[in-house]
Amino acid sequence: RLAMSLVVTPDWVQSAARDLAGIRAALSDAADCITGATTKIAPAAAGEVSRAIAALFGGLGDEFQVVSSQTRAFH
Repeated sequence: RLAMSLVVTPDWVQSAARDLAGIRAALSDAADCITGATTKIAPAAAGEVSRAIAALFGGLGDEFQVVSSQTRAFH
């Protein structure tokens, strides 16, 4: 068996923290940019089916926003 050890230095931890902060900021910016695009879907036509599909996708967008908010609160 080969034993391995890992040395974690303060510089390594600081670098990882900066990387994670950058990822969080990028995800937050992306979520902010698509808020309206995911929740305000216009029907493609005046028919009942088009309205139902637009409502379905708008609902999915609302769910995405809820999950995104929960994710931000968690991190």
